[in-house]
Amino acid sequence: MKCMELHKLEQGECLVLVEDSGQELLMADCGGLTSGPTDERGIGAARVAPSLLERYRRIGRRSFLLSHYHKDRFSAMQDILLEDKNYFSSVYCPNSPCDRRGHPLLLEYGIFMEIFLKGTPEYDEAAAAPLFLFSEIPGYPALETLHILKEGDTFSAGGILYEVLWPQNEKYPFGEIFASAVEEMNVCISSPFLPKAAARFRQWKEDFCREWLLCASQPSKENWEKGKSLLSQLPALREELSSMPFAPDIREILNRPVTRNAYSWETDGASLVLHNRRTMEASLDDILLTGDATPETMDRVSEKLYEGYFLVKVPGRGLSSHWSHVFGEIACQHLLISAPFPQAGEAFLAKEYLEIPAMRHCTCPEACRWYQASGRSCNRMNVCYDLEGKPALSIQCPFVSGGKPETCGCRIFVVSESGIQSCLCDGLPAVIH
Repeated sequence: MKCMELHKLEQGECLVLVEDSGQELLMADCGGLTSGPTDERGIGAARVAPSLLERYRRIGRRSFLLSHYHKDRFSAMQDILLEDKNYFSSVYCPNSPCDRRGHPLLLEYGIFMEIFLKGTPEYDEAAAAPLFLFSEIPGYPALETLHILKEGDTFSAGGILYEVLWPQNEKYPFGEIFASAVEEMNVCISSPFLPKAAARFRQWKEDFCREWLLCASQPSKENWEKGKSLLSQLPALREELSSMPFAPDIREILNRPVTRNAYSWETDGASLVLHNRRTMEASLDDILLTGDATPETMDRVSEKLYEGYFLVKVPGRGLSSHWSHVFGEIACQHLLISAPFPQAGEAFLAKEYLEIPAMRHCTCPEACRWYQASGRSCNRMNVCYDLEGKPALSIQCPFVSGGKPETCGCRIFVVSESGIQSCLCDGLPAVIH
């Protein structure tokens, strides 16, 4: 790894790993660098600053990893592909896992969202996004560049071979609240006494889910064309079903706060979790990426993790809701935290991360209770093991002391519109008199 750049964002997160020669990179997620305007429904767009695209345009091979289908990750990927459809040579997205009956519940939820809430303020574009992966819609990757990932898959990007640890593909452990909500919507369209349109929709949904899963596991032009043909029927289906007697009931289920919260949590839980596949002993390429994995997800992958990593990207922007005891049980030299912006209110970083003996790289110290109380970076008195010669306090790092970025031993940087920052998030001199 030549360097790792963690971008300071208003929405979501973005980290970029550049391989040693500087000719290949992996961009893991890409949130909004600016809030951007709102559309006619008052929904804000996660816009990507042009400076981010230009920063990496000189690198010949660029790959993108979408950890999960949330607006702050997916919308920005769309913006990049709308700007330049050839910007990425490979795009990696998570699979839609199936429950014990073989039903892809997250995909089914997206179908109900697309059919019954499209055009309303409650419509969630990211929830419906998987439907259009196998299409020619602008802002979506081309079939030749698209790769759908699940547990056990491997891929090479940025000079590193990655192994996917999650999501589980079959018998996925969906939570009861979310699974019940999807089942309730399916019951709404299952009565034999409903108009024939309900039966046509049930058959279409079954056919579409089958073709989607086939496209995901065995991508081919034939499967892609079948999926695209089924997608072309969506507008007619939406118009026909909007006035059906069950439509208000499905809208009510989709609009329940408990349903939306359950969907959001399940989407986090189905984030791609991956690490490098070791070929020999531990190395600087030992990297753990977690998307927005929930504590339950981290428990499920814990036995597959290495005893330690050079670099760990923590989930959920470092908030307490996504803290897992697993992070305190594996050795780690560097923690990457895309901290939330101050407008998140009382959203503070989990204090447990301060107890881990690692260097922390945070994008927004204002969300840290330590920083608020002391006005200092928690790294000031930490020992860095990546300094030339021997381990020493972080303030001995040449880059921290005002040197050029290439003098930094760990090669991990926080990047903002104002430039590259060191691990001392307080912006103060290395030595304070």
